[in-house]
Amino acid sequence: KVVSASFDTAAQIWTVLVQRDGETLTLSARHLVLATGSMGNSPITPEYTDRHKFQGDTIHALRWKNATPWKGKKGIVIGSANTAHDIIADMVKANFESVTLVQRSKTWVMPSSTFSTLVDPVFNPQTPSAVSDRILMGYPVPVQRLIAMEGIRACADTEPNPAFFDKLEAQGFKTERYGDLWGTIYDREGGHFFDVGSGQLIADGKVKVKSDALPV
Repeated sequence: KVVSASFDTAAQIWTVLVQRDGETLTLSARHLVLATGSMGNSPITPEYTDRHKFQGDTIHALRWKNATPWKGKKGIVIGSANTAHDIIADMVKANFESVTLVQRSKTWVMPSSTFSTLVDPVFNPQTPSAVSDRILMGYPVPVQRLIAMEGIRACADTEPNPAFFDKLEAQGFKTERYGDLWGTIYDREGGHFFDVGSGQLIADGKVKVKSDALPV
């Protein structure tokens, strides 16, 4: 638990007080990241017919720590957005006997190269953060949304992305190539997939996909 945080402008250092197991610790760091998240605070666990018949362990992603306790077993992940891909990557790394991802509908996939192409020219070590913020966030939100959609579409049609999408679809993963970043974040609050590597696990067949699943 974070108790307090203060910044020394002269030394450019953060001092953070945290409590862990009843003990108060003082941490010093040059950077402090507030990563509390804006989605998933009210987890929803779907109900399935005859769920009681399943003899394995079931866990909501909110309580997922790592795959170690189930190393060598078979894993099934229900969902196909960011969190699901984080977990399948962890399962593969833990040498699960098999990993299967269950997908109900198309998932918008945004390769990391697309994000880098659009964002790196704005946010980079050479440009002051205040200037970067004004460049990226200075337009009205509807305009930002349209600009992002056009950039994402252009990147999706540029190699090697089309070939990568084809490989995903050949493995049964239903892919939405052109996404609305602002819509998924602010309207839907999720449902998209920023691919930083786990998509290749599907493309290579290391993770199986069941994409004809229907809601119960």
